[in-house]
Amino acid sequence: MRRTSIAVPLVAAAAVVGLSTPVAFAQGGTSSNVTSFGFSVFPTTVAPGGTVAFAATGCSSTATAAAPALFNTVTLSGNGTSQTGTTTVGASATPGTTNVTFTCGTESGTTPLTISAASTSTSTSTSTSTTATAATPTGAVATGVGGSVLTSDPMEAAAGVLLLTGASASAVWMMRRRRTGTAAS
Repeated sequence: MRRTSIAVPLVAAAAVVGLSTPVAFAQGGTSSNVTSFGFSVFPTTVAPGGTVAFAATGCSSTATAAAPALFNTVTLSGNGTSQTGTTTVGASATPGTTNVTFTCGTESGTTPLTISAASTSTSTSTSTSTTATAATPTGAVATGVGGSVLTSDPMEAAAGVLLLTGASASAVWMMRRRRTGTAAS
């Protein structure tokens, strides 16, 4: 038996597995932000002196959130499946984007927090009331899944099925040819 008779199905199977296996990348195209636990910051944009809420899910140890330039480390509280915490961003925080680092055991991941420009207000003698409406979060939490779980592309699914079917059919064909002795030598 020639060595190529078994190598062809093995290479085909390896190619199918390699091409059909999704790779999870976090924002920025690197896998350094992929964690086994989920985390989020709400709101994602806050004014200096504003309150920020944190959440971590799937962390079996105590989770923390830190952004030294904006606030001290916050220890989240709750059970192993859902931990939350809040803090106030320093009133002198500089506008811009800063990464908040979440830590769970030995793992850590980051998500951006944007500090908006400080709002200016003028004092008048008239009394005014302001009602703040909290924005409802939309979209998925940036946890490193890469969106592959939340979106379904029919063309991508069809291509995967086609690849798997072709590899299976090729393997069956090669095995049947070998069994009947009609394989080219």
